[in-house]
Amino acid sequence: MLFRSRLAKQPPSVQAKAEELYPLINVDLAKERQRIEEVLPLVRHGDIRRGQLVFARAKASCSSCHQFGYVGGHIGPDLTHVGRIRSERDILEAIMFPSASIVRSFEPMQVVTKAGKVFNGLVHKDAPDEVVLIASATETIRVPREDIEEMRPSRTSIMPAGLDKQLSPQELADLVTFLHNAR
Repeated sequence: MLFRSRLAKQPPSVQAKAEELYPLINVDLAKERQRIEEVLPLVRHGDIRRGQLVFARAKASCSSCHQFGYVGGHIGPDLTHVGRIRSERDILEAIMFPSASIVRSFEPMQVVTKAGKVFNGLVHKDAPDEVVLIASATETIRVPREDIEEMRPSRTSIMPAGLDKQLSPQELADLVTFLHNAR
């Protein structure tokens, strides 16, 4: 764990306090791993053709942000050959927990205005007069430069979390099978 290695150089009193916090930090991670382990065996029974339908349907909306072949959006990474570089587990984790690992060049930014509003999205335009963020396939946010208090990298992906709750376990398995076979 990153925290543990960084705190190893600290005095024993700091390390002792940190030990009390580790279980709190790892609770979500343990739950995420458990959920992935529950769903992963279902992928063996996934169907590529049904997965392609899941990808294209409005229920999951994958194709509104991700390109596959000549079809789809350009907000998220191109998934045409994702099976060459990602395992079934990686693909499943990306669907279920999109903020766990974000593909380079798709890192979102958080913009905080002087009025206290917080926006999250991909920087589409970074001009002297404004910043334009893509928050989703249907939402673009323009923030005048004079209104910006702070800009910082965000840890929250613009890909919506919770797709595993919108899709049935079979649909999820089919989608992973479809994407893993994209070579």
